[in-house]
Amino acid sequence: MKRSLCVLLCLALLFCCAPLGVWAQGGVTPQTLDASQFSAGEEAGLPALTASASPTPSQLAAQTPSEEDVANAQNLSVTLDTQSLIQQANVTPYGFIYPDTYCVLMDASTGRVLAEQNSHNQVAPASVTKVMTMLLLCEAMEAGEIGEEDVVTASAYASSIGGSQIYLEEGEQMTVEDLMMSLALPSANDAAVCLGEYLCGSEEAFVERMNQRAQELGMTDTHFSNPHGLDEEEHYSSAYDVALMTRELLQSELGRKYVSTRQYVLREGTGRDWTMINSNPLLETYDGCIGVKTGFTDIAHYCLSAAAERDGSTFIAVCLGAVTTTSRNEECAGMLDYAFANYKTVTPDSVTIPAQTLSVELGLYDQVQTQPVTLNFTPLLVPAAVDPVVESDFTVQSSITAPMEQSASVGEITVTLNGEAAYSQPITPMEPVERRSFWAAFVELWKRIVS
Repeated sequence: MKRSLCVLLCLALLFCCAPLGVWAQGGVTPQTLDASQFSAGEEAGLPALTASASPTPSQLAAQTPSEEDVANAQNLSVTLDTQSLIQQANVTPYGFIYPDTYCVLMDASTGRVLAEQNSHNQVAPASVTKVMTMLLLCEAMEAGEIGEEDVVTASAYASSIGGSQIYLEEGEQMTVEDLMMSLALPSANDAAVCLGEYLCGSEEAFVERMNQRAQELGMTDTHFSNPHGLDEEEHYSSAYDVALMTRELLQSELGRKYVSTRQYVLREGTGRDWTMINSNPLLETYDGCIGVKTGFTDIAHYCLSAAAERDGSTFIAVCLGAVTTTSRNEECAGMLDYAFANYKTVTPDSVTIPAQTLSVELGLYDQVQTQPVTLNFTPLLVPAAVDPVVESDFTVQSSITAPMEQSASVGEITVTLNGEAAYSQPITPMEPVERRSFWAAFVELWKRIVS
């Protein structure tokens, strides 16, 4: 035992003079890099390696990330500011047709407002309220709280709600899907109450949930008093807030299905068959329209939240308080026309910066690898005439000196948008770099012997 301990101590002393990677197997395996992998113009001894993200051709041929790199990469969501590109394009502002309405035009991918008029005024939203009602129910279905095939029994209260309705009778049973289609197409108020009661136990509890969700979405100009939108005290929203909840609803596949359905047969085979037609006329008349919701009351007048999608770009147009359905539809169609004529949404491909092997001076090991990083770009809203060029470059030090924390920077990733700096991210070691010492070598040797 004493002899073994002495041998171990001697080896530790030897390893104090040279890193473990020189003496033993199991250290980091170095990557082979040749001069062709580096761009011209090395500065201060730091080679600059260049990568590019779509839409430009990849320049990472010599640095193709391995499957291990991709699996172990730190995934980062990168949002690039396109304000300078939009300013340079000098896009003409949208000219609203009807100045007394409450309107907003929003890019669904980024949430950027492209045009607005009285967009934060608190006004009655009528049945556009049901966007929030549908959102909560879709989220509940996606979370497994309820299911489309669940059978719901109408209460006496739900069947008593007036206005637009499907004439539910007390005790009548329908599936959640039937009631959701009744919400989305003919804008049935009784279906809204029936579903709210089913999900939360009462209309009051459901409305409380509506207001809580509105706060989470940043809808600061909104307060709901019911799930259907009939005029009621303290029931109001704004064009901007309607766009926010519409954008959120469009994130749901179920939500998209309901608001884009043009017709649906209710009570099929019962003798009370009813082919419901979607109340949104833009579904039939506007190219690419995917919904969303109409509304009308004597106080709110004619309201519409509309969304359209073409070539990967989706825009939301909201018009509240229009005097006629024609003016409401014209304003929304005009905003959407303007959006598609002047803007587009582009999502650059993800790019992975592979692990690099760095030499270590005075370290327990003679080499260390950097943490591979994958940049996942969020959609970019850009002028229609602009082709965005996103380039991702990185530089790494050729060597480092121990000790070094895992969070220390040993290089940098930089992203440019059409030649202008847009994002940077430090490159870090994959693990802490420990300084070579007698006790560090001793502990490491002991771990190897035990294992």
